[in-house]
Amino acid sequence: MVVAVLAAAVGWPSPARAQQPARPQRTAPSQPTGSARAHAGAPSTTARYLVRGEVVFDRQTGLEWRRCSLGRVLRNGRCVGQEREVTWLEAVRYADGDWRAPTPEELHSLWEQDPSGDPRHLNIDATAFPDLIANRLYFFWTTEGKTGTGVSVSFQGPSRTTAIWPNWRKDRRLPLLVVRPGKADDPDQAPSEAAGAPVMASSGRFLLHGDEAEDVRGYLVWQRCPVGMRYTASRGCVGVLQLIPLADARRLGQDGWRLPTRDELLTLVVKSRAGHPPMIDESAFPGMGTNQLQYWTTTLYDSGPQVWCVDFTFGQGTNCGPYPEMARLVRSRATGRRDASRPVAPAPASTPAPEMSTSGRFRVRGAVAEDVRTRLIWQRCPVGMAYSSGSGCAGVVQRFSQGDARGFGSDGWRLPTRDELLTLVVERRGARSPLVDDAVFPGMGTTHLRYVTSSAYDPMRTGEVWCVDFARGTSSSCGSEPVMVRLVRPLN
Repeated sequence: MVVAVLAAAVGWPSPARAQQPARPQRTAPSQPTGSARAHAGAPSTTARYLVRGEVVFDRQTGLEWRRCSLGRVLRNGRCVGQEREVTWLEAVRYADGDWRAPTPEELHSLWEQDPSGDPRHLNIDATAFPDLIANRLYFFWTTEGKTGTGVSVSFQGPSRTTAIWPNWRKDRRLPLLVVRPGKADDPDQAPSEAAGAPVMASSGRFLLHGDEAEDVRGYLVWQRCPVGMRYTASRGCVGVLQLIPLADARRLGQDGWRLPTRDELLTLVVKSRAGHPPMIDESAFPGMGTNQLQYWTTTLYDSGPQVWCVDFTFGQGTNCGPYPEMARLVRSRATGRRDASRPVAPAPASTPAPEMSTSGRFRVRGAVAEDVRTRLIWQRCPVGMAYSSGSGCAGVVQRFSQGDARGFGSDGWRLPTRDELLTLVVERRGARSPLVDDAVFPGMGTTHLRYVTSSAYDPMRTGEVWCVDFARGTSSSCGSEPVMVRLVRPLN
């Protein structure tokens, strides 16, 4: 009866993040005293927290927290004073130097199961966060909200999965824990490894330099930490994994960093770890945990609008659906920031002298081929691959939406027209694909052979362009399918 009256009084929300989850217990805990107080929450059984007076540093996430909720102060190891309850808007607007309200992911990261099972105890480290009162409902505001409601996190209840509550009215007054980035003088906060020679991952596949991992097989460079986390020399990836909607994920990246394609991300799956997630080389990519292991790609699923994800629990591609997922960024080894100590793709000591192809048509010089007939210069590898004199085109051919493909080109490089790209078709090879001089243009494979052009398919249809299919040697509308890209520029 008491619980029912309390629920009616506060408008108890229904959680939207799990289907019919068990509601957190709302019985107010008794206030422990003496030695019992040290156990009123999950005990600190690890070296996760570094306590510094009123502030605690979380080594796992790299964040600093005030140990007492807003309005209370620390005295002799206890939080005393009147707790200040605020509306959601007041929480979002709170600022005291670099102190601010937390995101749901940041606050949720503090949730630790109390081993005693006593419902009077909160699921948070009581040594780091002593005497939390939390208005006897044990909810704290976060910065996330939607029309009329805000998101809070509860530290009472049996399950971590039901701790995030999205439907509190924004005018409801709840307590607030405040957070800021960890200070630079914290020993675990070195932003990256000291400059020096890169080291090889234990698998022998990735060359590691601070926060980047270079795949020596595929000429791709990966960020070692998922978006939302950052790399430190002593702790690996610290921070809070971010669940990112697709629209926001597509805007990630700069300086050459981008979301990977499905085929690129699948190259990180380690099949030998089946049954032991995450199925990835953890010496190269730390901090993924064992939950939330679906990562965005740019590859459309069945012509869109949804895209493929790669699930590192099962080591396979899957339809992402409409839900937020994690992201890891990649770039070609030929782009992005450089420093003197970073290894680069193998290259000859000097620009090689041009060689004539066996067909007598192309003058080949390293990564480019000059067509002596048309006076066009082509990139020998499709976008996503890099040329090496020893192995031809290495990497993974990337498939793009037509909108993304139109954005390629710089320093004179551009998409070819339909007529230009058709000049590369070699008809004498009959049904054998790809129908191209593969001594000049290696690495195309036998699938994904539709290449985009800049030629409009029908001037009356905005955005629809021609593609050239090197499996058949013909051209047709690209339709809505993902396409490959090869760039060209004029000789002069």
